[in-house]
Amino acid sequence: MEYCLTGKIVLSDVPQGSVLGPILFLIFINDLDCDVTNWILKVADDTKIFGPVCNQNDYLKFQEDLNQLFSWTQGLADVI
Repeated sequence: MEYCLTGKIVLSDVPQGSVLGPILFLIFINDLDCDVTNWILKVADDTKIFGPVCNQNDYLKFQEDLNQLFSWTQGLADVI
């Protein structure tokens, strides 16, 4: 069997995003982990915070980090 593909003229297109979009997003969230003591993993548009919680002090540090991240998101409301 032989297949032959021919080109067609496309009159409309669906945008697939930009080249700068992901880079600008990473620049925008670059300061997300400035005051965070636990580990943060940033991949595309997903952020995870993780670290050991073995005692009350670790729990308080983790909660502090969560509060810091929440404050960071509240600052976005002023920007947007």
